[in-house]
Amino acid sequence: MYKKLLIGALSVLFATGVYSQKNFFADAESAYSMDRFYSASELYKKAEVGKRTKVDKKGYINFQIAECYRKMIQDDQAEIFYKRAIKLKYGNQNPEVHYRLGNTLLVRGMYKEALKEFQAYKSKAKDGLADIGIESCNQSQEWLANPTRYKIETEAQLNTGAFDWAMAFSDRRNKEVIFSSTRPGGSGDSMDENTGDYFNDLWITTRDQNGKWSQPIPLPPSINTEANEGAAVLNAKRDELYFTRCPVVKKENVGCDIWMSERQGTKWKAPKKIELKPEGGDSISIGQPALSKDGRTLIYSADLPGGKGGKDLWYSNWDNKEKKWGTPVNMAEVNTKKADKFPYVAGDGSLYFSTDGRVGMGGLDIYKAEADGKNKWKNIQNMGYPLNTNADDFGIIFDDKKQERGFLTSSRGGGKGKDDLYSFRLPKIMFVLEVIVKNKNTMEPIPGATITLKTDEGLEYALTTDATGKVIYDAKGAERYIIQEHGYEIDAFAENHFRAHGGFTTIGRTEGRRFYEEILVEEIDITETYEMPQVLYPFDEWSLINTEKVNSNDSLNHLYKILVEHPNLVVELQAHTDCRGKAPYNQKLSQKRAETCVNYLVSKGIPRDRLVPVGYGEAKPRVGLECAAIEKLATEQDKEAAHQSNRRTQFAILSFDYK
Repeated sequence: MYKKLLIGALSVLFATGVYSQKNFFADAESAYSMDRFYSASELYKKAEVGKRTKVDKKGYINFQIAECYRKMIQDDQAEIFYKRAIKLKYGNQNPEVHYRLGNTLLVRGMYKEALKEFQAYKSKAKDGLADIGIESCNQSQEWLANPTRYKIETEAQLNTGAFDWAMAFSDRRNKEVIFSSTRPGGSGDSMDENTGDYFNDLWITTRDQNGKWSQPIPLPPSINTEANEGAAVLNAKRDELYFTRCPVVKKENVGCDIWMSERQGTKWKAPKKIELKPEGGDSISIGQPALSKDGRTLIYSADLPGGKGGKDLWYSNWDNKEKKWGTPVNMAEVNTKKADKFPYVAGDGSLYFSTDGRVGMGGLDIYKAEADGKNKWKNIQNMGYPLNTNADDFGIIFDDKKQERGFLTSSRGGGKGKDDLYSFRLPKIMFVLEVIVKNKNTMEPIPGATITLKTDEGLEYALTTDATGKVIYDAKGAERYIIQEHGYEIDAFAENHFRAHGGFTTIGRTEGRRFYEEILVEEIDITETYEMPQVLYPFDEWSLINTEKVNSNDSLNHLYKILVEHPNLVVELQAHTDCRGKAPYNQKLSQKRAETCVNYLVSKGIPRDRLVPVGYGEAKPRVGLECAAIEKLATEQDKEAAHQSNRRTQFAILSFDYK
């Protein structure tokens, strides 16, 4: 009887052990289906060690363990178990293991290794995902080699060893922020089976004038519960708080919802759930809210039916008549087949979001889409490195209208925890202009010259050269004289000198520069005759030639510009002929030609009494080109060229005192 009882007891114990062992797998599958990844990973590990577990099932189990670690953002562990699954030939059963390993290696910045896995997946699957992965491997290295100018700094005062993520401004001055964290001390101060961390809560902190953050404190129990709360946004008035709440119900897969609480003084009212799910859609997750500037469009991430796959971005418009948010609309032009998350609407209407479904550096990358009308967006662009890295980068918000500084969340290396908060800024490109003015003939510097910097927006800034003939355009208070994407002209004026000009542009420049301009000014000499560009007339006529090859008007505009820039000058406009023909006739012809030039300048607004036309005929040939000298030239071509040189129009300064 004793032996029978002992054998019976042992049989029961053995059967119980086998039954319990067999249930590890079923329990793991159940926990995984309810997104309890930490619990599922431990149960899968127990299921794998069973003696009766077949090799092909072990391959599946290792793949599932890797999936759990991937979703808990433990990529180093995920890599180990994906590789174990491949070693167990699970790739023959499910080629996706190569794609998953490729993405994990991409997230770890191992681009060459990731490329091999994507290529292995491409040889077995034709869904186009491998092409995105392959392009990501190549493009990531290009982004790393050519980073944007953004500077990134960790918010060390706020970060812990836990998940710290998704900041939202909670006052109008953007000094107070609410962020999400799994740090201890909140309402959800117990372990979450999904992550193995504490439950997530919303915390608040304030930044002082020196940029120092106050000690974060959790929001009150009216907001934070024993479940997960996170990913918040506030309206423009900062009196409505929208946030994500994910309740936990034992043995049930209950999705997340968006809740809204109104501020009452310094307190928050009990929040109300925003009903966005369809009938029977309790397991659907909706969260990570964003608001349009006017607060009438709510954008969020959800796995609602009718999407492209995974989490999609959706929006609802506020129905003022019904006093509720309207039916969700899928943002098809933005969404991918994978996870599209963390929307944010900037002040100019641009949409920022994160996804792992486009060409990126690994994990979630931040993208920008330009506004294209109401609730429409276009030109989606990756924000590049260093805003994006091979890790998860998301939750971007901007602290200024120009979108040059703000905050984001990242799991990049070098932080304190699994996700950390970072600030970023786009440093100003510094341009400096140094101008030195010199005498054109002596090359001596000219002090006291007036330098006028003119912008393409019509602004002018005048400075005077110092004893060394220099001026420097650097900063004017908090602003700068020279900024990006503009063109500039330089006007230099020294008394008794012709004005001179320079110019430069900052358009297309991505790095700062010190521009150096040496401007040479010519001294005005009453005894001197000044050359002009060629002014031509038809044979034996005094009208101006203006053709495709010769534009006499343009040549006269050279003098016109001088007269405009020097309104006190009176000039003599001289016309000359060659020595062929009779002298009296040539003198009359040249006089008419000089008068033609004067008439042109008068037509452009120059007072006639500032212009004295004088025809010199053939009386003043160029030195060395007298008729006798020309006759001695070797060829007819040389002679004609010499005569042409004598047929010229010049000007001389008569006085400086025109009023």
